[in-house]
Amino acid sequence: MLEKLDRQMNISSNVSLSANLEMMEKGRIELFVYDQRSAGIMINEQGYRAEGFHAVYHIQDAVTCFAFSCTMDRALVEQFQSALDNVVKTDFYRQLFDKYLPGRFLPESD
Repeated sequence: MLEKLDRQMNISSNVSLSANLEMMEKGRIELFVYDQRSAGIMINEQGYRAEGFHAVYHIQDAVTCFAFSCTMDRALVEQFQSALDNVVKTDFYRQLFDKYLPGRFLPESD
């Protein structure tokens, strides 16, 4: 896809959606990669209109995870996992899931 562009490109890496939106508004970038659902919500929260942006290319879905350093205390990692497991079992989690991922299948928690 990139080889089809006939002009010089400036590619940068930025993890801040806020910074990407600001650069796009100023004409410094023309494209950024972000999770479509999260981007729509966050674009609105930043004061922009999600309708002013559109997805132009779907990148393969990815599994999201929490990653800890190998030097992290294993007990702390297990404590985090336990807390996360407890949150997933709550009605509040179901409400969040239904709000932000309507119509999607909620996996059963162990």
